[in-house]
Amino acid sequence: MFFVFLVLSGTPEPPPGFVPFFVILSLVFLSVVLYSVFRLDLDQRKILPAQVVKTKGTVVFERPWGRWRSLVVDAEDGKRYLIKISPLRPFREGDIVEISGKSESFKLDFSKGFNESLYWKTKGVDKVLTSPRVTVVGSSGFSLSRWRRLLREKLLLSLPPNTRGYLLAAWLGVRDPVLQDAHARWGTSHILAISGFHVGLLVLLVAFFAKRAVWLQSIVLWLYVLASGAQVSAVRAAVMIQVFLLAKVVGRPSKALNTVCIASVLLLLIRPLWFWDLGFRLSVMAALTLSVVGAGSIAWRKLIVLPAVWFTTGVLISRSFGGVPIAGIIINMLAIPFFSFILPLGSFLAVFPVVFGGAGTWEYFVLPVEFLLSLWHNFADMIASILPVTVGAKFFPFPIVALMIMYFVYKRSWGAGLLSVSLSVCVAVFVALIDSILP
Repeated sequence: MFFVFLVLSGTPEPPPGFVPFFVILSLVFLSVVLYSVFRLDLDQRKILPAQVVKTKGTVVFERPWGRWRSLVVDAEDGKRYLIKISPLRPFREGDIVEISGKSESFKLDFSKGFNESLYWKTKGVDKVLTSPRVTVVGSSGFSLSRWRRLLREKLLLSLPPNTRGYLLAAWLGVRDPVLQDAHARWGTSHILAISGFHVGLLVLLVAFFAKRAVWLQSIVLWLYVLASGAQVSAVRAAVMIQVFLLAKVVGRPSKALNTVCIASVLLLLIRPLWFWDLGFRLSVMAALTLSVVGAGSIAWRKLIVLPAVWFTTGVLISRSFGGVPIAGIIINMLAIPFFSFILPLGSFLAVFPVVFGGAGTWEYFVLPVEFLLSLWHNFADMIASILPVTVGAKFFPFPIVALMIMYFVYKRSWGAGLLSVSLSVCVAVFVALIDSILP
């Protein structure tokens, strides 16, 4: 903030209200920082010695984790536990389980590199249960977890492989390992992650049929976010869209850049640990780039927006996963329009086999979608084989990324005086902060 003050002090014509606006902005900024530090410190102070617990709860999440299978259980004692069990033991979302073992607090490490405890804390898990004993004692009634499980089973039993994998990802946020490896090779992993692409696509479809029914768009928006697992990237996108819808209701203009900033600040106020969630950082970085590079009607900006997103998100991906495929620049230019068409079409046609029966006659409804997806896989594999180069972290210098985004933010908000400079510098500082937590 002192840097912002120096920049503005050196401007030939400081905007009206320079000093009071700067003071208010500084106080708000300081309040947010102090609140976040307090929340993080409070979490660290809650670390207690291991305690023996025995309680009941509902399995709300399960996924493979190395040679284990991880369960997240919302227990009756008000805590959310992480339990690692053998992958051979059958547990499903919505199961009511009796659990016992030693309850241990997570020890957070904010240094560079992946930290498992920090990962699970960003998912809302309170404790890890060691030496666990888990027994299924029933199944929950009508609940979100049970509904997700039933829909997942329907998709698994009713659809052919490619269609099933994409709709599991788009509807429930469940990733098929085979598709995940393929999209990592193509540089299009974001297609399988619930983000602004999926959320925005759904709201656009609802708005097409009910343009003025903002209340209906809002209900569908949040129902979808909850059904898909309420991943932080989806919540960020939903908050952005909700701010835009509210602005439309009250008759106020809305800018994408403003909604990105509002959504990010609100989410970090709710849970400061989300800053260390890779999905959150990728989502915000992509949204910032789209809002400042792709905004306006200048033709050359439209052409470079997807390569710009590839470059700015490549900073995070290369440092987290070792590299980014060059082929992703080309593939993404075609992936966005292709999946904007195929996901709604596949979702509509999949209703028939999912609702009216399993594999058999109804499966023929989605065979055209399966065929188109197979063609897409062949095309993406061809491009990836022609451009098999993967670039590492050194290809994405953070200072250049920060300055690039800062420049576009400033140009996008040109004429706003103090606000444009403050916003651009704050965004650049946010990008620079990301660098401090990456390996």
